[in-house]
Amino acid sequence: MWAVWRKKKAMQVADGVAKASSDVDQAEVLAFQNLSGALRDAMAPRLEELPPFETMWAGVERLCAEEARPSEVRASPPVWAGLGEWLRRLLFERPTLVLAPAGALVLALVLALFVAFRPGSPNNRCYVDSYDAGSGTVLIEQDMDDPAQPTVIWYLPEG
Repeated sequence: MWAVWRKKKAMQVADGVAKASSDVDQAEVLAFQNLSGALRDAMAPRLEELPPFETMWAGVERLCAEEARPSEVRASPPVWAGLGEWLRRLLFERPTLVLAPAGALVLALVLALFVAFRPGSPNNRCYVDSYDAGSGTVLIEQDMDDPAQPTVIWYLPEG
């Protein structure tokens, strides 16, 4: 941590942002100054390499004149013109880009079918709506609030 702080302080001193102090190594400051100078020299524009302004402006005028000619106006192809070539390249040059999503879609459909049409577990619950007895007594004990509780039906014959 101390070494990082020392290097950061040396960079700031080399750039003239901070003042030199006793805890800054002057060799590091000099190395950063040399590096900074080399970078500035490499990044500085070289005026002798730039074309003369008159030559550049003549080229711009020539390009504008070529663009303005109506005889060279070309109609752009329709958007769907390259669709067939694009599909052919996609299918034959990169089949995984088509097959992987298609396989994932088929797998998702199969799983959805299994989930939607799975057989249900048997249900032993019953709800008694009515009863008919010619003689005797029928007693029903049924808890409608808790369907997990069993329903009990007693038939008591007369006599």
